[in-house]
Amino acid sequence: MDAGVALPGWTRQHLESCPRCREFYESGMALAQRLSASVGGEKREPSPFLHGKIMSTVRSGKNEGRQAVAARLGWAVAVGAACVMAASIVWLRRAPAPHQIASKPIPVPARQVLNAGVPAPARVNQWVETSEAPLENETKLVLNDAKTAMNTLAKSLLPDDLLGSSAKNGTH
Repeated sequence: MDAGVALPGWTRQHLESCPRCREFYESGMALAQRLSASVGGEKREPSPFLHGKIMSTVRSGKNEGRQAVAARLGWAVAVGAACVMAASIVWLRRAPAPHQIASKPIPVPARQVLNAGVPAPARVNQWVETSEAPLENETKLVLNDAKTAMNTLAKSLLPDDLLGSSAKNGTH
């Protein structure tokens, strides 16, 4: 009724023969005409900011969807990487099967190429002490730093009466 299109022939014939449908059609047409006539007085200009507000809402909706997709993608990548790492660790820690171990014969040298003697035990001990000295010194320094840090934290965080009792017991 409000489309302004002419009715098909079969509908016009029905309206001529059916008073109930004709009355309904005429009341509907009258209502549509009154509504169309009253629209002119009710028409208002939209707010100049309406377009911007609508577009802002549309854009924020798109960004929310993208952020959700990006978050899901990030989780998927993280889970996939964790699975790959776990599988790699399991695979690398697996003992090789007996058929995977190469059974190559160890070549025996025909003659001695290098004339080297076995060093004396005292010399070996000296080498060991010299090679371990930097590690031993670094370990001592780290332990001293840890003790100093613990004492500083204890002095700044623990109450004085608790510190006094632990000093008497010899535990600090």
